[in-house]
Amino acid sequence: MGHPDIDCFRSFWYTYWRSLFYVIDPIEGCTPIIMRITTDLSFKGFREPVGVRSNYVFQRDENMVHHFSYAKSPKKIKEKIATFSHSHQVLPGWFEQVFLKWEEDRGMTDLHPVWRSQYKRAVRIGLEKLPEVMRTHPFVGVDVIR
Repeated sequence: MGHPDIDCFRSFWYTYWRSLFYVIDPIEGCTPIIMRITTDLSFKGFREPVGVRSNYVFQRDENMVHHFSYAKSPKKIKEKIATFSHSHQVLPGWFEQVFLKWEEDRGMTDLHPVWRSQYKRAVRIGLEKLPEVMRTHPFVGVDVIR
């Protein structure tokens, strides 16, 4: 990254939805952390580093994380929502009424399993938006992962 003096980087991310060709729009406002591992690194809660010397937040045109969290088979998503840290907050019926039904109604809005309005909609993107390393992934030819 070329910043040896920085301990903590933050970057906006593309959240992929149901395939490698749909992303959540608008982009989420949160910026996940990318840490330099040091012997004195510790965290407050799940994602807040303590004692870092310096932080850097990438601008959207500098760097984006590609987060394929919802670009998985329904079976894998069902496992995810049953085991992730917000599993106790998943809205009743979300898997059947939103995740599965989206394939029939791609104009559906409010897609997030916990805070519906956080994922306003999923929009189609082109192959050129994928990181180069993902352009040969087995799911590249798949419109919706089943």
